[in-house]
Amino acid sequence: MPESLMNIRVDRKAFAGNTVLQDIDLSLQSGEIVSLLGPSGCGKSTLLRIVAGLEQDFRGSVDNIEGEVAFVFQEPRLMPWLTVEQNIGFSDDAGYDRRWVGQLIEEVGLSGFADALPKALSGGMAQRVAIARGLYSHPTVLLLDEPFSAVDAFTRMKLQDLLLQLAE
Repeated sequence: MPESLMNIRVDRKAFAGNTVLQDIDLSLQSGEIVSLLGPSGCGKSTLLRIVAGLEQDFRGSVDNIEGEVAFVFQEPRLMPWLTVEQNIGFSDDAGYDRRWVGQLIEEVGLSGFADALPKALSGGMAQRVAIARGLYSHPTVLLLDEPFSAVDAFTRMKLQDLLLQLAE
């Protein structure tokens, strides 16, 4: 069996004494796509935040093999003073790779909007910028928290195909 890309163990995670996650044991392999399904409020987003390192107050561990983890939140969380292009390449301190950003803009269906500010975008367009930003760093693990909730069915299928292609 190949070495796990990431091992996740959550013995217990609670908020104000209410246990939201318990006895989670999960290993992720390279190229694997894992979906978390469950009703609203069952802890899916909390588990993703733990895996991303954004939630530290839990019993258990997350062990990563080397590589970057990127997180696409339920809401886009774009910087309103930056253009689409700048929001996508923002994470790169050394100056962003314009060619790669341009390719991502095209892949998520936002050609012609590179210089637009977030206030000029629909909710679905803003979410596509957030997805492109998540992909920008070529992460080893890409965590997606309901990333398609604000996009139409056709765009959702296109983005799902893009993510499947990148996972291969």
